[in-house]
Amino acid sequence: MNLIKSNLINLNEQWNIAVRMLEQNDMEFDLRLRDETGLLILMKDSIEYFKMEQNPKIVGDISFRFLEHIYHHSENMIKKIRMRVENYIVPENSQAFIRELAANIYDSNPAEKYISKTGLYEAYNYALNDEYVKSKDLM
Repeated sequence: MNLIKSNLINLNEQWNIAVRMLEQNDMEFDLRLRDETGLLILMKDSIEYFKMEQNPKIVGDISFRFLEHIYHHSENMIKKIRMRVENYIVPENSQAFIRELAANIYDSNPAEKYISKTGLYEAYNYALNDEYVKSKDLM
């Protein structure tokens, strides 16, 4: 199980390296979004598998990596990405999905830095979606 997790995290890091210097309006960026979809599908399937295996630690680790991919997108941005990329894995109601990922992280009893980062990611996402009171309360 740890080998699957470490390989998945390594794939995630390699993807991050590949997109770090790309312009968001470039055709190459669209190709990388398609690659990201494959990675996110693999992450989502892994989360579901490890939930069935009742391994909250790995579920939390993978959920955190998944959250890092999507927390900075508003629901409007998710809709635009879904128009550009077929089969984009993030559901239309991305806020509920982000809260589910955050719950997975909190349930995994993570280190304090992951709790803090998850809270900041959630607050940022609330603010992007014009829910400033929820964002302020979380901060």
